[in-house]
Amino acid sequence: DSMTNAGIYVFGREVLSRIPEGRAYSLEHELFPSLTNRGLYAFLSDADLLDIGTPERLEEAKKLLGA
Repeated sequence: DSMTNAGIYVFGREVLSRIPEGRAYSLEHELFPSLTNRGLYAFLSDADLLDIGTPERLEEAKKLLGA
């Protein structure tokens, strides 16, 4: 089994201030571990992941969801 990290992130200003400017930065490897004791929440789902990162995949997702 594998897990995928996907979704919408909502960060307060304090969290955003931790992200350095001018270099590559990994939310998963650098930010999230620093937040594990400070109100980081997640949940597991068995739902299929719908990638809507291109216009074609967005249209496919709309059809699938009946939108």
